[in-house]
Amino acid sequence: MYDWYTKFISIEIKNILLHEINMMLCCMKNKISILYYEPTSGYGGSARCLLGWLKHLDTNRFSPIIFLHYYNNGPALQEIKKLGFEIKYIYLKRYAFNKLPGLLKIVLNFILFYLPVALIFAFYTIKRKIKILHLNCIISGVIPGIIASIITGVPCICHIHDSSIPSKFDILWGRFVDVFITLTDKGKEMYRALFPNKKVIRIYNGIESSLNINETEVKKIKTSFNIPDNWKVVGIIGRILPGKGFDDFIQAAKLVKEKVPNSKFVIVGNSICDENSEEQKLKQMVRYLNLHNDVIFAGWQDDIQNFISFFDVLVQASSYYPEGFGLTCIEGMRQSKPLVVTNIPGPSEIVVNNQTGFIVTPQKPNELSEAIIKIIENPELAERFGKFGKERFESLFTIDKTVTAIQGLYVNLVK
Repeated sequence: MYDWYTKFISIEIKNILLHEINMMLCCMKNKISILYYEPTSGYGGSARCLLGWLKHLDTNRFSPIIFLHYYNNGPALQEIKKLGFEIKYIYLKRYAFNKLPGLLKIVLNFILFYLPVALIFAFYTIKRKIKILHLNCIISGVIPGIIASIITGVPCICHIHDSSIPSKFDILWGRFVDVFITLTDKGKEMYRALFPNKKVIRIYNGIESSLNINETEVKKIKTSFNIPDNWKVVGIIGRILPGKGFDDFIQAAKLVKEKVPNSKFVIVGNSICDENSEEQKLKQMVRYLNLHNDVIFAGWQDDIQNFISFFDVLVQASSYYPEGFGLTCIEGMRQSKPLVVTNIPGPSEIVVNNQTGFIVTPQKPNELSEAIIKIIENPELAERFGKFGKERFESLFTIDKTVTAIQGLYVNLVK
């Protein structure tokens, strides 16, 4: 027991010394230290974006420390933990207090969550000489970071990953944010209507240019789902949530199947919920429409590239869900896939109608099905959409362009 304890203490001392040496080296190299706050579950787009930025961050110029909530462990967060950067965990939890009046909820959350977490951030900001707080969520999700910015005087960036209109509560706290990053021009216009123009910039999301498709794995996937090689495959990818348009996709599948009998429809994603989830409702709809042999629920997939590779059409069908961007769209364009998306902020700015795909009216399965059928029945059109989509991806939506813009912002803020 004594030997184990002595060994444990020696390892801890060694780790502390190594950490302090690294900190001294950072200071000597004049690195810009950045505190990242990622409050989400790790299943959505914001955590995937943070993963991409960190992978390409110039560590000769920037030194990150990442704050996560201990109870969030989605796939993107798991990958972030493997990068080797310093991770800190927040062990406090924000509570809904659903049965309490609105003002009382705010007060309790301020006392029990916002302020304690803000003090943790402020402590590390001062101790570690943090230069920038990068808060990777909408305003209401990162209030502790904003409070820490107020306490320490260190500038904060609020990275907006959805297209919902800020509430009065958001606008109040947004006054203390130094820079907002929106993902689209529409988002930029919305925030500039509420905050000074110089505080709002648009930086498109980006992903890796390179691809690593495993053809053997692709064949296994198609075999496991009983998809014949010569059949047309229409796919949709994302968390299965209300407003994401999966119900419209299934209704459109029924109409497409009538015109294109040799077609299959693949839903990649899940609800991350229990038996009363949106996913279960969709499966009931599939049975009711007698599509159980035609619509495939593939579940959550950490690597969706192998699925996209055998899709003939990639669909994004969101209606009232406030999509901020649409990473799936640019992932499809990277593989030269024709897209059909709804006319909502994000996807409608990524896709050029009649050039890289079709933009259709939300919650209109008839219109959605017509666009899908037109692409399936016109191979030359599908090829042309894919070609221009790949060119648009390479010119606007690569991770290098995104990270270069973000790092430039860091430098300007510090100056």
